[in-house]
Amino acid sequence: VRGRIHYGYRDAAEPADRWTGYIPFERMPHAFDPARGYVASANQRIVPADYPHPIYGAYSQGHRGIRLDQALGGAAKAAKPATVALQNDVKSVRAERLCPRIVALLAGSADPDARLLAGALAGWDFQQECGSDAPTLFPETLPMAFKRADTLRYGENPHQAAAIYVPQVAGTAGVPQAAQLQGKELSYNNLNDADAALELAAEFAGQEPAVVIVKHANPCGVAQGGSLLAAWEAALACDSVSAFGGIVAVNTELDGPTAEAIAAIFTEVVIAPSVSAEAREIFAKKKNLRLLECGALPNPRRGGLAMKTIAGGMLIQSRDNGAISADDLKVVTKRAPTDQELKDCLFAWTVARHVKSNAIVYAKDGATAGIGAGQMNRRDSARIAAIKAREAAETYGWDAPRTVGSAVASDAFFPFADGLISAAEAGATAVIQPGGSIRDDEVIAAADAAGLAMVCTGMRHFRH
Repeated sequence: VRGRIHYGYRDAAEPADRWTGYIPFERMPHAFDPARGYVASANQRIVPADYPHPIYGAYSQGHRGIRLDQALGGAAKAAKPATVALQNDVKSVRAERLCPRIVALLAGSADPDARLLAGALAGWDFQQECGSDAPTLFPETLPMAFKRADTLRYGENPHQAAAIYVPQVAGTAGVPQAAQLQGKELSYNNLNDADAALELAAEFAGQEPAVVIVKHANPCGVAQGGSLLAAWEAALACDSVSAFGGIVAVNTELDGPTAEAIAAIFTEVVIAPSVSAEAREIFAKKKNLRLLECGALPNPRRGGLAMKTIAGGMLIQSRDNGAISADDLKVVTKRAPTDQELKDCLFAWTVARHVKSNAIVYAKDGATAGIGAGQMNRRDSARIAAIKAREAAETYGWDAPRTVGSAVASDAFFPFADGLISAAEAGATAVIQPGGSIRDDEVIAAADAAGLAMVCTGMRHFRH
């Protein structure tokens, strides 16, 4: 298949300089044991020292096959290239821990085809199945190979040029791979916001219907409900002002009633795993609205690398794929949360990890009640989120804002009690936060004084 990388053992009957008779890895299920250094199937173990046939690799765009042990030269023995099950089609064989080492060594080869192979390999998200230890994640050389998918009208602002690139080897599918069913050309900001919305919607994969509304890469409303329409109405109610001109992502098929409700306000992009015929017909009346069908949602727990350019270099870190469950929480106050408070805490925490720091999220009954994002101090984020909740109550004629009786999540610890006190004043009754401040005792005492239940996660989720 053109554009893919192929790996396999050369058939023993093939001449040494032939590639066509290789035995692809995907013909049998594989497991890789780095400690023992062999590829194993259910019926056999292949020990590199005893196996005479080298692994070959080729980038299939008319280039010859590359014998990996020769391309790697003197480093071949150390890298054990004949033990690494590398990826062909993403669906069958996982790239294992030595893959970054192989990439680095190939990149330094004198063989131009070996360097091409290294670049194509690095373009695939080879870290998604690997561990997080630094020596594995961060090879000395990090070649990259991405293909330009499209040139955009402009970047974040009209005076900036922009394009979108995708890995040359297929990896995790996302917004760039989604089918655009209708609407104007996607802009740089559309793509960025749609990615933020899709990543958060993916947190609720396989759960009850969920709707995410994003503006400027921050969620402004998130909710789950018994139906997708109920989830939309609850998400919109969190901050209907910010939702104008926003991006909407859902975790299940988009149906007609929900499409009708979304179409009632100005929306830039809607993305869903699938879109019903009725929903397509409704959105067709909104010719500028960009409607995307993405298929399967990305795995929010996948590995990989996050990159950010800085003057003179690039910062690279593993993806923030950390997760907690109810079993991981530590109750630090005199009062433990009720079952409903605990459920709201976990929901608020899920949303908070996708909000720019400093992040404060109030949630109640499976819906965000107020979101405070991107402030330089945590107290202000808590206050802004409470203000939005009060405005929502005024808009919808509620007796009280939804922060009353809510759970509040903080993406990092409270350095002082003032942020927590602001949350208590807004009506929150439960708190979830990482803990770890030198003033934890002061914050816990304030929570006890206010009658709050507070749990600590031991995990921070800064997002910049």
